[in-house]
Amino acid sequence: SLQADGGNVGIGTTTPLARLFVQRAARTTTFDAADSDTYADIIVRNPTDGIYAATGIKFTVDASAATGAGAGIAGVKSHDTNQVMDLVFITDATGVSAAERMRILHTGSVGIGNIAPTADLEVTGAGGGQTELEISCFSADASHEPILRFQKVYHDTVNNATGPTVDDGNLGGIEAWGMDSGGTVRQAAKIFFEQD
Repeated sequence: SLQADGGNVGIGTTTPLARLFVQRAARTTTFDAADSDTYADIIVRNPTDGIYAATGIKFTVDASAATGAGAGIAGVKSHDTNQVMDLVFITDATGVSAAERMRILHTGSVGIGNIAPTADLEVTGAGGGQTELEISCFSADASHEPILRFQKVYHDTVNNATGPTVDDGNLGGIEAWGMDSGGTVRQAAKIFFEQD
């Protein structure tokens, strides 16, 4: 039932602690991403079925109702017929309209500054600036350090197990790419990490 308490609205509770407070009965089923009955307490639906149709939530802290202001999270339909959706994160920078900053494709690939990542994680900097990826470790223990780990893994389809690969090959690497004076994108350097 819907309950009002001093301007707060409660669904499933008579003592809402915020403007909108939703409380459901205890759920004991195990989380399953393929079954929304195991996790979804709020559903926001757009009945439009066309590609790029979206639904989401918006956050704003000022009095402006401008559609180009605020931050948000949106689900965006990314196929014209199949029911597949990307998850988009939007922020509002100073002096410009809100814009998409990060997207998780329906395939699981993540793009930061890139709406169509072609790798598991792709980071694209803003035009004219330097793109940086920083790994820091804040700890009172001096023995701790930031680590970027490269590890091959295998998947045992018989026993459904995953673990490190034992071989003498390359474990991974770093590639540097750039564009030459003729406009051709080329690999400039590659560093491989080999197993001892």
